Amino acid sequence: MAYTTISLVKAYLGIDESVTAEDTALEAAVNAAEDLVDGYTGTTFNTVTEARTYIPFSRYVVNIDQVNTLTGMIVALDTSNDGTFDTTLEAGDYQVEPLNSSPYFKIRRLNGVFPVFTNERASVQVTAAYGVRNTEGVPYGVQQAALILAARLYQRKASPLGFEAGWSDWGPMRISRTDPDVSALLQQYKKIGVA
Repeated sequence: MAYTTISLVKAYLGIDESVTAEDTALEAAVNAAEDLVDGYTGTTFNTVTEARTYIPFSRYVVNIDQVNTLTGMIVALDTSNDGTFDTTLEAGDYQVEPLNSSPYFKIRRLNGVFPVFTNERASVQVTAAYGVRNTEGVPYGVQQAALILAARLYQRKASPLGFEAGWSDWGPMRISRTDPDVSALLQQYKKIGVA
């Protein structure tokens, strides 16, 4: 599910739905807005089911990317340091954390240990549905931020050098680089980087 749609952007900008001449430009703005939201927050709000590999934090804990559901989760180990994930763990061999609530960011080994190799080869493979999207879909704040960004990107053709058309009492009006409403809407979803 996209964060916003061409139809929503048209309604937001007051463009009649029957006007299709700008659909290509609007689609580009919608896609770029989604990329900007993902880049700003450091995550995606669409669910991506795939296998990802990790290096354990310790012999008992591995940090993973955000997962909201345990349905279909598979945890496999490379026990021989050859890049082959040859051992699949049973559900009782690990627990996801935080306990009792999603999203999950960590797997703790219960019956045994995770293989940790001196060459720092990834030894844990987790197949899961990654992303922030929950059962209700893309959060409303993300949808609104994407709508604002898509509209802004589409209208950018009228101000290619970063100046709004027209003049204020003090001269040409400069367009702000960062929209404070978009920042406020996305702030709670922004991942904090650790160096």
